[in-house]
Amino acid sequence: MEQWRSVSVGTDRLATWLTGFAQRHGPPQATLASGALHLLAPDGAEAILSSRWPLALPNDANDPVSTFVTAATLPRRVGILLVRRERHAVGIAEGTTVTSARVGRHYVQGRTKAGGWSQQRYARRRENQANQAYEKAAADVVDLLEPEAASLEGIITGGDARGLEAVLSDSRLKRVDALTRRVPLPRLEVNDPTRAALVEFAARYAAITVRLNPLA
Repeated sequence: MEQWRSVSVGTDRLATWLTGFAQRHGPPQATLASGALHLLAPDGAEAILSSRWPLALPNDANDPVSTFVTAATLPRRVGILLVRRERHAVGIAEGTTVTSARVGRHYVQGRTKAGGWSQQRYARRRENQANQAYEKAAADVVDLLEPEAASLEGIITGGDARGLEAVLSDSRLKRVDALTRRVPLPRLEVNDPTRAALVEFAARYAAITVRLNPLA
């Protein structure tokens, strides 16, 4: 069975990558299907390009490559929410530039090896500290993202699934909740929610995923 591989191509390099593919394998036949660009070169090399954003692409476009590039590289104004127990980061990005951000650090007690009542007491304390951390993260989302939700194309999320659920379930986040339901985006992993991580997430979400067959 053929083993395909995947690479990530930044939007600033997409045109160059497409030119290089054609030079290496010959001018490809290009088609649009299911929001992705499919390239089939004369030597059998294949590439399927897709965006993490849902792209409304016409299957009968006269120039599939230009149509895809225009849609996939469109700068987007998005919210970013990264949550872990010990830290959170909230920001707004325009394209790959973070224009506003807020980062918070929290103390959440580590796990204990003690047994019996001590273990239960530590577990309750750890749970309370985590809930307080999520409440602080939600407060920053209320301040930063909720007022801007109508102008955002989506909310990028990363980190702890339980923490994100706790933050986004805050009753004050009516516009943010509506946006995440209307534009559901996959959660990505993040080790340390920092301002640098916000910048990196903006770039990761803007990048194009390219699947390549063994001949490519």
